[in-house]
Formats: sequence, C-alpha cells, structure tokens
Amino acid sequence: MRRRGRHEPFVIAIRAPGAKVTLTKEDIITIAQALADAEQLRRLRASEWCQYCQIAAAGACHEHLDDLDAADAYRDLAAELGRVLPAPPTPEMLQ
Repeated sequence: MRRRGRHEPFVIAIRAPGAKVTLTKEDIITIAQALADAEQLRRLRASEWCQYCQIAAAGACHEHLDDLDAADAYRDLAAELGRVLPAPPTPEMLQ
C-alpha cells in the first residue's frame, strides 16, 4: 500500500507493560481489510465439505470447525477494534 504524505497516528496500548504501537489511518484500514479477508477465506474453506465432515457427529470435521472458530475470532477482533479505535477515515480524508 502506498502512503500519501503524513497521517495523524493513533497510539494504542498493547497489553504488555510499557509497550505501545502507533497506527496511521491507513494502517487501521489495512487491518480492517485483512481481518475481513481472513474471515471470508476461513468461511469459504469451512463451506467446502470433505469426507470427514460427512461422517462427523457435529456436521463438520475438526479442521472445518476450526476454520469457523477462526472466522468468528477475526470478526470479534474487528468488532473490538471498532469499539476502541476512532472511526476509520473515509477515502476523501486520506487524500
């Protein structure tokens, strides 16, 4: 991703004593897109039933259930970031 000029950073405290990370508005957009892409990929993989899914009592094999769990975790993380971060900028704000 190409960065345009200077952007106002957001400082987010990580749960390690004294550790901090600085994110620009573009970084936040990239993280949100990465989480959305990852969630979509995991849900797509989980929808591709295999021979083990057909015989599994839960209706899906452990691998596909793990994909759904990961997709849920990505969705939940994106929602949590949405609660603690300022609203992502509009494309006009980045120009």
